[in-house]
Amino acid sequence: MNKTIITGLIAGTAILSPVVGMGITQTREAILGLAPDEAVLELADKIDQSTAKSDATASTVEALQAKISEQESQIAGYQAQLNVQNSAIADAQANSEKQSTCAMLYSKMPICNTDGYKTAAGFERTKSEIKSFFSGEIATARLSEANAKYSECQKIVAQCN
Repeated sequence: MNKTIITGLIAGTAILSPVVGMGITQTREAILGLAPDEAVLELADKIDQSTAKSDATASTVEALQAKISEQESQIAGYQAQLNVQNSAIADAQANSEKQSTCAMLYSKMPICNTDGYKTAAGFERTKSEIKSFFSGEIATARLSEANAKYSECQKIVAQCN
């Protein structure tokens, strides 16, 4: 009986061996990359599609980078305009403060707005008028007052011009 079983196994192996070999060969070729022509063509199509998508994505990225560069240059221009406007605002505020200060100073000493206390030539005329109207100690006292006022007025004029 052992001989019969061994003979049957040998015969069965001989008959089934080509069938099993064919199945193993296809699997082996697929595993090793020895795929049929259709699979190679499908893979080539997928590579082409992937390349086309990659090219489209690259051109989109380039377009977006160009747009970003354009917007950055616009932002730089706007920033420069903003700096100019901020400078103009600061100048206007400083000028406004100066005018406000000068208005307050001139309101405290309104005589400084007259030509007789604004300029040296005008003050010389003012001193001549004082000397012609007053004499003696009164003239000296008035001239002393006028000199003090002229000195204060010159400080205001220097600050406000």
